[in-house]
Amino acid sequence: MKVVLVNTPLFVDGKESDDNEYLPPLGLGYIATDLIDNNISTDIVDSYKDGDSVENLLERLEVIQPEYIGLNIFSVNIEVVKRIIKEYNKFSTFIIGGQCVAHIIQEILTWNTPNEIIVVIGEGDFIVKDIVLNKVKQECMMKIKNIIIYKIDKHSPYYPIDINATKINYNLFPNLIVSNHYKLREGSIITSRGCIYNCAFCGAAKSLNMDYTVRTMVKQHIMYEIESVLDNRNVECIRVLDDLFIRNFNSVRTAIEIFNRYNVKWRAMAHVKSFIGITNFDIEELKKSGCLELFIGIESGSERIRRFIKKLGSSNEVAFVISKLLQNGINVKGYFIYGFPTEKEKDMDDTYKLAKKLHEISSKAVGKFRASVFQYRPYHGTKLYKYIKEARDVELQFKENSVITSQIGRGHFNMHAINCSDCSDSILNHYIKETSKIN
Repeated sequence: MKVVLVNTPLFVDGKESDDNEYLPPLGLGYIATDLIDNNISTDIVDSYKDGDSVENLLERLEVIQPEYIGLNIFSVNIEVVKRIIKEYNKFSTFIIGGQCVAHIIQEILTWNTPNEIIVVIGEGDFIVKDIVLNKVKQECMMKIKNIIIYKIDKHSPYYPIDINATKINYNLFPNLIVSNHYKLREGSIITSRGCIYNCAFCGAAKSLNMDYTVRTMVKQHIMYEIESVLDNRNVECIRVLDDLFIRNFNSVRTAIEIFNRYNVKWRAMAHVKSFIGITNFDIEELKKSGCLELFIGIESGSERIRRFIKKLGSSNEVAFVISKLLQNGINVKGYFIYGFPTEKEKDMDDTYKLAKKLHEISSKAVGKFRASVFQYRPYHGTKLYKYIKEARDVELQFKENSVITSQIGRGHFNMHAINCSDCSDSILNHYIKETSKIN
């Protein structure tokens, strides 16, 4: 029995990602580890990192000829995954999963292939093993012709309720260690699942995932994960990929206690609300623990748009918190999004002014600020996706914004469906380009 789990490409013709922007597919690693622990031969094929085209990936799979092929799928590469399944000419069972699958079932039911397709809605850590062994202990949600659908939620026997008990073998990732923005050897970990926020543009929003619980690792298990990544790899920096490592004051203190034990730098996601009321002393301690950079989703500088997308915190709070972090020597990478529905040029200008303000603060501080800028993408199932479909009734097919790629690069992050704002393409592209230039 042979299983191949594929980190799928975003482009039909392929495009290799660089180290600075690459994140290892740790979600596939949890599944692969469970399979291997049960004596099932399993490989991870990282087509995203390798820059595979659909044609190249098919050639690789046809050489291996696995009995089962697992594919992760995203809103932006549905057509790519569809082509992989449709054009694969050997016998195999496809297992597909990802954040968007619950919202594209009707699309998947139209896919034409003689091979069986098994769709896993939710976290596939433990059910994939029993699918392969033909020992699934739960009823399928739906079965139509050659397509079977399972839902893994908090009522399922396969739900990973205790993520401290999940295992991941980091040796499965030849590209685990990358050279980050600061030219440090960096490895990544995950310390939580689920989200406590309810942003209207995000597929992980709390209101969309009522059948799932927020789960966080205990301090001892986080330390175990860090030590597993550090093990004989000359790692200089740890990146925490999940949204909830820095979620409140207590988590700040926990982060300090954890990383004070290691002689490494670290970077993590954070929310501005996590730092409201925090003292300079605590931020200084965070810096001393090795905190090199925090990633903060700013999204918009327009108060109207922030309310519309249900982004907690005001632009004044964003400036206040980031200023404190920068002044205490912690670098900040701020994420900005242009092109939200109903967004006007004034809203975009407010966002640009906030980015410029943060850059000016940075120029006088020890810590440095940099901006990462995106065009809004309507992810399946989100509140804004439904809003757009009702308002415009258009097919949302993702493609690369080639104008932005030609001006600022990073083609993997310039996928978009349509310009959802109330501005022209030229105005939208102008603000994306100008905000990127502040770096």
